[in-house]
Amino acid sequence: VEAEEAPTQEDMGQTEQEDEVPIYNAQFLPSIIPLSITPGQTDAHVIVFAKNTGNTIWKKSDTSLNVVGGSSVNTQFYHSTWITKLRPSAMIEQQVPPGEIASFAFTVTVPSALDQTFRLQLVHQESVTFSQVGVSFVNIIFVQKNVEPMAPIDTQPEYQDVDQDEQTVLKQLENIKDVLGEKIGDVFENISKALPNIFSFGSGSSEIEEDVEDEEIEEEEDEIIEQPEITITSPTSTFVTTTSATTTIFGELNETVSSMTVNGLSTEALVLNTASGTWHYDAVLTESVTTSFSFVGWNASTTASSSVVSVSFLYTSAEPDEPDAPEITIVFPTSSPYMSTSTPIVVLGTFNTTTAYLTLDGATSTAFVMNTSTNEWEYSISDIAEYVTTTYTFIAWSEDGVSSTPVSRDIIYAPEEDLIEPADAPNILFPTEEDSYTTSTIAFDIAGSAPTGTVSVVLDLLSATSTVDVVEGQWNVPVRFPGIGTYELTVYGVDESGALSASSTLSVTLERSLDNKDYGIMAFSEIAWMGTEASANDEWFEIMVLPPETQQTSDDVGEEIPLRIVWGAYDSDMDRYEHSKELTEAVLDAWSQGGGQAILEPGPAIYLPLHFAFLFERTDQSTLPNANGIVYTGALSNDGERMLILADGVVILDEIDASLGWPAGDNDTKEVMLRTDLFENAWCTYSSCPESEYIGEQVITDADGNLIKGSPYSPFLLLIPEL
Repeated sequence: VEAEEAPTQEDMGQTEQEDEVPIYNAQFLPSIIPLSITPGQTDAHVIVFAKNTGNTIWKKSDTSLNVVGGSSVNTQFYHSTWITKLRPSAMIEQQVPPGEIASFAFTVTVPSALDQTFRLQLVHQESVTFSQVGVSFVNIIFVQKNVEPMAPIDTQPEYQDVDQDEQTVLKQLENIKDVLGEKIGDVFENISKALPNIFSFGSGSSEIEEDVEDEEIEEEEDEIIEQPEITITSPTSTFVTTTSATTTIFGELNETVSSMTVNGLSTEALVLNTASGTWHYDAVLTESVTTSFSFVGWNASTTASSSVVSVSFLYTSAEPDEPDAPEITIVFPTSSPYMSTSTPIVVLGTFNTTTAYLTLDGATSTAFVMNTSTNEWEYSISDIAEYVTTTYTFIAWSEDGVSSTPVSRDIIYAPEEDLIEPADAPNILFPTEEDSYTTSTIAFDIAGSAPTGTVSVVLDLLSATSTVDVVEGQWNVPVRFPGIGTYELTVYGVDESGALSASSTLSVTLERSLDNKDYGIMAFSEIAWMGTEASANDEWFEIMVLPPETQQTSDDVGEEIPLRIVWGAYDSDMDRYEHSKELTEAVLDAWSQGGGQAILEPGPAIYLPLHFAFLFERTDQSTLPNANGIVYTGALSNDGERMLILADGVVILDEIDASLGWPAGDNDTKEVMLRTDLFENAWCTYSSCPESEYIGEQVITDADGNLIKGSPYSPFLLLIPEL
């Protein structure tokens, strides 16, 4: 059979273009809009501009501005002219292509307290689902001013020193005026006149060049008054989240500034040092409310003012550290069910320091003996029915009523004088008749036969029991193991009287499937469980793939075997893990040939690239904006996780057991945990990893543009064995 030709770079590029994923993203111009409010004013007109920075055309029918936080939080801003209580305005243009600017206009009710900030987000609607466009917000702030209203402006000046985006906005003002009529035309004229200052927020007034003769300029130079200028130097961000109820804002001013106002008022908390050209303001914040501060600098005669500079704070009090929850274990009996030939039966266990008392079946008892110096407990059972399986459930409690996870034992009391030779044990026939079994399959059935007189079979695994009926001398119990390791399981027979038979045991060893015939070698290669410098919620991880030596061609592919990355608790009733991301081979192949980042070039006619990595981003692709990762949902706990890569939901391709804590990575510096051995669970923190060359020179950044402290798409060379 003649081999197919390998795809060329042009072919791959064409595929990428045809399969381009729609991206919705936006940039507000500007992101903070101050409104000057005169005493007694009840509403104000607002215009918002947003640039389409994605790759998809916005349509008027499905693009709008929505409030942030729901209708109840924004009741004070609602105006009867809105589309709904959640949607002040739809987009004015019929459609806005990528790179162009959309406009929105609406009326807002002025809140009674002007320090409130009105936040909006751009939203894309699909059917009944609304999704935020991008990750930024526009903030409307209210500034009280006792000034005379501006006279109508008959002509608009020509702005020569504004950038391309600002010129586009200026042109659109006239179009918006035509669409909405003269009702808010004067407002748009004022915005048009002030637009260069709005875009240069806090950096001083813009100079507007006019085409006049030299002698006219010379005559006017004597009349020019230097404008007051102020800036905010700290904080450097316009929106800050803090756990402190007070903060200090610092800034600079020029020599023209003689006084300043905050939110339209003078206050002793605003201190100016004209000698050093600096100022600071001691701000008091309100908990769980966004508090905005808008500053204006004034000259000595208060006839000229600076541009408005603003900053907003969200104060949330730090949550107190929660004490450890109570914990309890049972040390003896070691198995369940447990059969005793005498009484009393003494149950032994341990508890942690948070535990204040214990209960049995929901009730306290003086029979509990607790040793607080050794954190050990015991409970003596004397009154117990004969030949009956009785379940005893123990729970630890803290002083404030927090409970532990229950632990239990099934106990059978058979008096020694009545004890007869136990019946023969059930036979284990599947998956093996031997006393040990090794597999890479995490879930399968244990099955066998039972002697005559056996009505049910009890299977004990990991201190948990499962009971099934015996049907025509046969029994079958499904089991699932947590992951890689060796496990002991025991089976008993139970007759009609409830008596237990002798037991049979099977030792099961779970190991990783290496060089899998369908997937070759797959391994977690990087895990950013700590998030990024931009956000602790921006978690991501990477999986490296070495396909099998006998690689499939596209003609060889039969039924797809889905891949699943899982972590968190397993729910046996729902047959699923707390967090799961399922992928098919077709999806992975399309992604790697399209937006994916192949590490090495693919060979001829292979089903997957020779060596490559998949990167997974939590929630959306804004986690690592230039990484083009596969999106998943579900948090990675900072306390650790047990993560598995499963083929067909049951075959272990790889596992990282960090259930007792992550072996590497740094939550303070946001350094990633990197793997140093493809076949072992060996990991290092980025800055302390052994020196080694990387494949490729990927430059991946977080949502704020910070370089990732890891090597996404560029694993260690030592991870790749010689083929």
